Amino acid sequence: MNDKYTINQNEVHVWNYPLNIVDTDVEYFYGLLTDEEKKGIDKIRLQGVRDGRVISKVIVKDIISKYLGVNSDQIKYSYNRFGKPVLPEDINFPGLNFNISHSESLGIIALVKQKQIGVDLERIIDLADLDDIIKLCFSKNEQGFFKDLEGLEKTKLFYKVWTGKEAFIKAIGKGFSFPLENISFELNINKEIIISEISDFQDNIDKWHVYNFSPEENYTSTIVVNMNSFLTKKFYWNQTELACCR
Repeated sequence: MNDKYTINQNEVHVWNYPLNIVDTDVEYFYGLLTDEEKKGIDKIRLQGVRDGRVISKVIVKDIISKYLGVNSDQIKYSYNRFGKPVLPEDINFPGLNFNISHSESLGIIALVKQKQIGVDLERIIDLADLDDIIKLCFSKNEQGFFKDLEGLEKTKLFYKVWTGKEAFIKAIGKGFSFPLENISFELNINKEIIISEISDFQDNIDKWHVYNFSPEENYTSTIVVNMNSFLTKKFYWNQTELACCR
């Protein structure tokens, strides 16, 4: 097994993968899915969204299968009632947890052992209703971040905070049933976001770590994991990853 598919206790692995693979036979990828997965795919009307979802599912299963040392057709994860994917215990002997996100032409999966993890990815674009979203979903303290900002600087900070909020609600497995305004961030001296307060939350917030980065130009991503100190290893999936093991 390639060392990049071996994850240690103090590590978070992050894989970026393309959703617009050139010369990909999407129907071949589609044939690699389970009947249940195909039912979900078949409900998607927009061809571009459908193709991206097919590609993402196959790539995610391929990556996870190599960490677990099983065939990709054995990866049939379920979802909790809020939509967070969970691996079956009979094949998940390392206690692997993962979370995925995608935006336009890029996907991302973050993996960790025996910890909870969430990841969100967004392409940075101008938003006409940016101020309205900030007022609706951000705390008073967070709204103060934007007081003297304009243009791209303001937009980039918005996405940093937004992806942090989404990554957190995905990490705790609650999804949007947990209000975004309940999570409040502050900026440290390096202008990085850290959790300052969480309303209606029983866990100790000090053990939750936030890591923001740019996986590609014009994209931002944030990982939230309940581990204070860890090493992040980043990889990029391409078609040779799939071809080498088939």
